[in-house]
Amino acid sequence: RLVSSEFRTTSSAGKKGQSIVFTFSRRRCHRISDWLNEHGVSSAVYHGGLSYYERRKIEDSYTKQRYACVVTTAALGAGVDLPASQVIFESLAMGAKWLSTADFEQMLGRAGRLGKHDRGKVYLVVQPERKYHGGQDLTEDEVASDLLRGEIEEVEPFANKERSAEQILATICAAGNMELRTTAKHYSQLLSASVPPSDALKHLVKKRMIRVQEGKAIPTDLGKATSMSFLTPNQGIEVLKKSERMEPLEIAVMLDPFENVYFSKKVQKEINSAFRTHMPTRFFSGVFLDISDVGNERGGASRLSRWMFELFGRWTREFFKCKCPDAPECGHPKIEFGTWIVEKRKEGMNPSEITRKLLKEYELWVYPGDMLSWLDTVIHNLQAVQRISKVAGKTDLESAIEDQIARIEKPLEGRD
Repeated sequence: RLVSSEFRTTSSAGKKGQSIVFTFSRRRCHRISDWLNEHGVSSAVYHGGLSYYERRKIEDSYTKQRYACVVTTAALGAGVDLPASQVIFESLAMGAKWLSTADFEQMLGRAGRLGKHDRGKVYLVVQPERKYHGGQDLTEDEVASDLLRGEIEEVEPFANKERSAEQILATICAAGNMELRTTAKHYSQLLSASVPPSDALKHLVKKRMIRVQEGKAIPTDLGKATSMSFLTPNQGIEVLKKSERMEPLEIAVMLDPFENVYFSKKVQKEINSAFRTHMPTRFFSGVFLDISDVGNERGGASRLSRWMFELFGRWTREFFKCKCPDAPECGHPKIEFGTWIVEKRKEGMNPSEITRKLLKEYELWVYPGDMLSWLDTVIHNLQAVQRISKVAGKTDLESAIEDQIARIEKPLEGRD
């Protein structure tokens, strides 16, 4: 109703009202767009999984006002540059995470284009008590309330140079370029007062995210790719460097490791009994170090059953095989675990099947919903690696990453 009603309006510039609908996954994009088309509302799906030709075709048709709306993923929000008069948030999630205040402000800024629309409209379609996976502390209505008050960042304040630079980079990229005075004024109004705008801008120049020319802040290709991918400047640089020596999938998993992994009830009972206390239930909580300390006669590890040591050996061979001096706290086990999930997915297994395999072979438990959301996040991260490696001139990775994404999204026909 919102989309069709807006499409029937005409601005003083003679432009029809068009909408951008943001949702949390590509699959959801297609469902919403199909439903709209079935109900007589012209709609198109627009996301990173489409080919360059398909995206350009949709952009052209949308610009010519053949579509009432496009439905896109929230993670692609920074890359959508279409003249919409109305933005609708069908979901406040971005992959496995809730939107941040900065992401929200950037995306709602798509509503209303000077010279084309008289005003911009923004709607939040919120489902009370909704969570997308067990790892989310807040419900969607609580997130909506915080976003509208601009308070969600209190959970993780960005009163530091890196976070402040990330936000101002998004603003500069959205504008194309900005006068330094305008940038400083906007910064002072919206961002951290504890970090001077000059410091944030110098940080962006140092990280090659922007260049200053004739009194203007101009985003570099690396800056655009970083902002479009919702990465911090340091993350953008890190992806650029690691693309020289790491596989794209490893980088994608490293950016957002899968951490919601739990011991089975059988393992929990065994560990608690051996250590005579209630131990953490998460797989990556440090319990691995306690179990490996079999040389300590007073430690709980010496009281573990034989089958537990056999299981420990399986974990070591599959996930904790890194030889780093800081192992197992170096981060590589999380990358190994995440890569294992993705490989099983590419073999044709759906999240429920992967969950059952983890429980049967490794006595580990994962919520299928958490895994599904995380896989969507991996896809977004692979797209980030694709954008940034392209800036580095590694265009040979583009098709390989597209293939990875396709195999994660739909490994075998009819399995999901």
